[in-house]
Amino acid sequence: MEELVYRIDNWSIIKIIGGLGVLLTGSVTLVATAILDRYRVKWRHDASQNLEEIKVELAQNSSTLLNIQSNFLHYQQTNHAKKLEAIEAVWLATLEIKKGIPPPVAFTLQFLDDSEVKNSTIDSRNKKGESIGQMMSKLDPSLDTIFIIEPSEAVHRLRPFITAELFSLFKTYVGIIGRVTHMSIINYKKGTLTTWKHDTAVESLLRSSLSEDEFAYIMEDKVGSFNHLSNLLELKMLDNIREGISGKDVNSENIQELKRLEKIFALEN
Repeated sequence: MEELVYRIDNWSIIKIIGGLGVLLTGSVTLVATAILDRYRVKWRHDASQNLEEIKVELAQNSSTLLNIQSNFLHYQQTNHAKKLEAIEAVWLATLEIKKGIPPPVAFTLQFLDDSEVKNSTIDSRNKKGESIGQMMSKLDPSLDTIFIIEPSEAVHRLRPFITAELFSLFKTYVGIIGRVTHMSIINYKKGTLTTWKHDTAVESLLRSSLSEDEFAYIMEDKVGSFNHLSNLLELKMLDNIREGISGKDVNSENIQELKRLEKIFALEN
């Protein structure tokens, strides 16, 4: 035994240990490779599953976004259509109310000088013995002013889609025509027919919607001033309508507009 031990020199021991190291390293490498392959397969499976989940979530989000966009576009189109409907209602009502002024009242407003608006003028008869006064005397101050009600109601139904400025101008327009028609009939029957400019209620309405220069121009105008006034209010409404159609931003919540509406409603009540 002792002889055998002496035969195993250092080099032999190194070779034996080296062989075992190679075997051990190989075994470790195989085990590590197997573990890595197993984790690689699991990672690929998990990654693939996560990718599918992400794809599904993206598809759902995309579908939701498309629905939101579709609903928003539908809302915009519907809202725009309602605004156009409201604008049309305002303009048609304006024309209908202007057309509804009783002929005797319209005559005094359109053709007479301020100094001519009095009972004696419209009581003068033509060759057939007819007079504007005869027609005026048949009018009722209440019944013959209801022509403003139905067109106004059509506008009120679409009030949420009308800007405050346009609505304010329309209410001024309606208020003035209704007031002037009503007072013309009453004053004629009293024998005190005079120009509409002497009515403080009408003056207050005008100041709520006209600038100082516009107000001064209308009040200084002596012939056809009511026509000029109605045309001016119509032009102001048309300007607002154009702004609404073109999409120009109109501040409908400012204090000035609210005060103007308050004055108009207070005069009506």
